[in-house]
Amino acid sequence: MEIHKWDVALENLIREETEKNNKPLTLNDVKRLANDHVIRFDDIMVTVFELTLNNKWVYKENNSIVPLTREQVDDLYTGGRIKEEDVERYTGSWFPLK
Repeated sequence: MEIHKWDVALENLIREETEKNNKPLTLNDVKRLANDHVIRFDDIMVTVFELTLNNKWVYKENNSIVPLTREQVDDLYTGGRIKEEDVERYTGSWFPLK
């Protein structure tokens, strides 16, 4: 049995969001989902980043895929959590690989 490094329920939530809206996921989408579902923003972002690091999702800026590294993601944690201001520079979008 494969043990995932991300929250599978949150993966399903964000995947449904991209499919329902037929567009990639943005930070604004994550903020809205966190608010609408009373889920911590950082929990969703950890899932998004883990999916990206594990080549299940891709991050794109200016129509170009931008690879992310474990070091980049680890550097985002302030006091053990990812805060909204820590990820403001991610102005692109994420989408699942089929």
